[in-house]
Amino acid sequence: NALFQVACGSRMSEDHILAIVLYTDTNELQKYLKQQTRNMRRNGEDETYAEIADKNKKFANWFRLLYECVWIFGGELKRNDGVYHGINCKLLFDKLTYDFRGPLSTTLDKDIAFQFCKEGKGIILELSNGENVGQPYFDVHKFSATGAEQEYLFYNATLKIMSIEIFVPEKDKWVGYHGYID
Repeated sequence: NALFQVACGSRMSEDHILAIVLYTDTNELQKYLKQQTRNMRRNGEDETYAEIADKNKKFANWFRLLYECVWIFGGELKRNDGVYHGINCKLLFDKLTYDFRGPLSTTLDKDIAFQFCKEGKGIILELSNGENVGQPYFDVHKFSATGAEQEYLFYNATLKIMSIEIFVPEKDKWVGYHGYID
């Protein structure tokens, strides 16, 4: 707690609660926040580190508050425990274990993850803790307007892709690729 300058045993502040509510209940703002953490290509060129840092400083306090919620007031995903993440587009992955340096919303319910796939155009990731130490998360259901989502917020976590589910229109069903991932 000394790293965050939050006294041991402290309760969440109103600022922490507001940061969580803004993140969970404002999808467009959340999307914009996440874009600020990514290297965006413009005219075929990657952004420089300085450009990315400049984007991030606008949100420094919000990032800090979310990070503190996860690392101080959250729980730990134990080894081999899993969560789901719905993505509204198809992606190509070059590895199976990722360090999610920014905020990452997940759910315990696969059906909820399907709702984020834009009518079958996206993918569902099953993620697990592939590390030997717990991966911190914050259970946001008490603060979110959509508590039924069973949302866990991760920030700076290392998670492993255990399976990928993709909608195959020719078969009119979702197909899981978990036996091929190791």
